[in-house]
Amino acid sequence: YARKHGHSFWNLADAMACATSLGFAFGRLANFVNGELWGRVSDVKWAVVFPQELGLTYGEYTAAAIGPLVASGELMARHPSQLYQAFCEGFLVFGIMLLLRKTAFAKRPGALSACYLALYALARIAMEFFREPDNGQFFIGWMSKGQFYSLLLILGAGYICWKQKLL
Repeated sequence: YARKHGHSFWNLADAMACATSLGFAFGRLANFVNGELWGRVSDVKWAVVFPQELGLTYGEYTAAAIGPLVASGELMARHPSQLYQAFCEGFLVFGIMLLLRKTAFAKRPGALSACYLALYALARIAMEFFREPDNGQFFIGWMSKGQFYSLLLILGAGYICWKQKLL
C-alpha cells in the first residue's frame, strides 16, 4: 500500500502502531464477553466462572445450574485475564504510544513501530502469567507460547532500532 500510494513504509507502520493496541483492547473485551481465552484458576474476589470451559454456550446453562458445577469442581473460578489484557496490552499501551508520539524520538521513521512492538511484548509477557496456557501446557519450562513469541517481538523491535539507527 505504501509503495503503491507513494508513502513511506515506516511512516505508515508508525501510524498503524499507534492505533493497533485499541484493536487488541476491544478484541480482548469481546473474548471476555464470549468466554474465550480465560485465565488461570484463582481465588481472588473478582475471579469469574466461565461455563464455556465445559463447552457450554450461551443459552445452554442457567445461573442456578452453575453453582453445583462449581461446588463439584467441574467449573473453577478463574482470573478474567481478558480484561487484564484489554487494559494492559490495549488501553495502557495505547496511552503510552500517544505520549510517545509527542517526543522528538518518535519523529524518526520506525521509532513508534519499534516502541509498539516492545511495549506490546512486555505487556503480553506480564499478562500471560494470568492466562491459561494454550492446551494447558507450557512451551519451555514456565514460559508459555505467547511469552516466547513476545520475546521474538522484542528482538524485532531491536532489529528495527538497529536497522533504522534509532539507538
